[in-house]
Amino acid sequence: MQSKEGRVMKTQIITFFLSLAYLNCYSQHCGTIVTEEQVEYIRSIEKADTRNMSIAQGIIDVAIQFHIVRESDGSSSLDLKVLEEKVESLNEIYINANLRFISNSKYNFIDDSKFYNFDYYDEEELCSKHDLENVLNIYCVKSIRSGFYGYTYHPKKSQKQRMLMSELGWKNKSTFPHEMGHFFGLYHTHGKGGKIKEASEPIERNIDRDGNGIIDCNETGDDLCDTPSDPNIGLKQYRQYCTQSCTLSEKIPGVEGSFYEPQITNIMSYNCHSDCRTIFTMQQLKRIYHTARKERKEIHIKKSPKTKTISAEVVFQMENKKKMPVDLDINLYRFKNKYKDGDSFSFKVNNLTKGNIYLGIINMDVRNKVVKVYPYKDDLLTLKPAAKINPLNGLITLDNGKQDGLEYTCLLFSFEPLNIDAIVSQMSLLEGTFTQKLYRVLRKQLLPLDHVNYMKGEKISFEGEIQEGQILPIMLEMTQEN
Repeated sequence: MQSKEGRVMKTQIITFFLSLAYLNCYSQHCGTIVTEEQVEYIRSIEKADTRNMSIAQGIIDVAIQFHIVRESDGSSSLDLKVLEEKVESLNEIYINANLRFISNSKYNFIDDSKFYNFDYYDEEELCSKHDLENVLNIYCVKSIRSGFYGYTYHPKKSQKQRMLMSELGWKNKSTFPHEMGHFFGLYHTHGKGGKIKEASEPIERNIDRDGNGIIDCNETGDDLCDTPSDPNIGLKQYRQYCTQSCTLSEKIPGVEGSFYEPQITNIMSYNCHSDCRTIFTMQQLKRIYHTARKERKEIHIKKSPKTKTISAEVVFQMENKKKMPVDLDINLYRFKNKYKDGDSFSFKVNNLTKGNIYLGIINMDVRNKVVKVYPYKDDLLTLKPAAKINPLNGLITLDNGKQDGLEYTCLLFSFEPLNIDAIVSQMSLLEGTFTQKLYRVLRKQLLPLDHVNYMKGEKISFEGEIQEGQILPIMLEMTQEN
């Protein structure tokens, strides 16, 4: 039995969802809802921390758990191979925000026909029994009421770590990264929708129409200033402007002779050609990273019981034996001093691990040239335990063409031999930051950074829990000044 009050509330929710689907776009199927409370929460944390934020060097690992909802007899039309393919595709996009998604390969199968064709009113009944802590729980159902391809929850205090995806959502190329964008704090490029009360977004966004001291692009539309104003290109009257070649056929007329030029390739847009939605802007990437680091920090990769401890210390010194001290920024080591073209130095390693370990070193200079630093032919290939040694045959000499800038180095530690030449060769063909190139090549081999204990001090010192086949990366930043 259901009370009269419950029936009224349910009717109101149905009306809201149906009106939302109608207002958004006939061909778009995002069911994620924004609330005034959530908008104010994101604005408050951004004012405190993110307006001048830059993307750090460390990759954040996001654990995801797939829950596969099937008929009561265990049957389903979902191809499980699609899920891993979608995760790989997701990682290609989100590595630009310094995020890596790792799925629990052990799927949770839920055989209950009641939830196979899913009604969102049954969400708590289904999910409260199966949600795992410290992961993003992704429920795969046959369909979602009102035709939504998927939905999730925007970040706010004490928010759910949950996403629902239908089979049509998995078939659509951009639904999964789109919903993940919402989970990490992004709105649609045309605005927040629903019942959010705010001024309309001006085409010229870098103005302060209401004189409150805040530029309009920070409080209208998607609250980000590098996404052009969007009238909602998913609406029927605007679809003609979006071509299958992923370009605007012409500017979209606004009011009083103004014209829209929306970014129709943006993942958070409502371009009805879903295959065109492939990119994020820099400010979107920054918000994703910030949200992952601050608001979704409880999500992390669990340590496997089948691990071994790997630990070492590394000290760099100039040719004249003068020490090269470092400091630690979360998981990025930085040389405290600046160095110039022609400076030469070496390093010493103290292997604190019980067994032999392998070390490889890769560098990208201020010209974005990726090279192998170690090991070469006459260098030591393995580092024995309790041995404080200089494994390098000779010195490392800086050669950056007298250019100023930041240079990045990665020390790769492993219990197995490393093919550094092959890694460097593949990285040299890729675009992106040094860290992004490294993760695109080594992928799951790289140990999650929260499985490493980075110790502060003037030398590199760490201890990690590593599985067979994994590699522990230590990132190092140097400032070049000539």
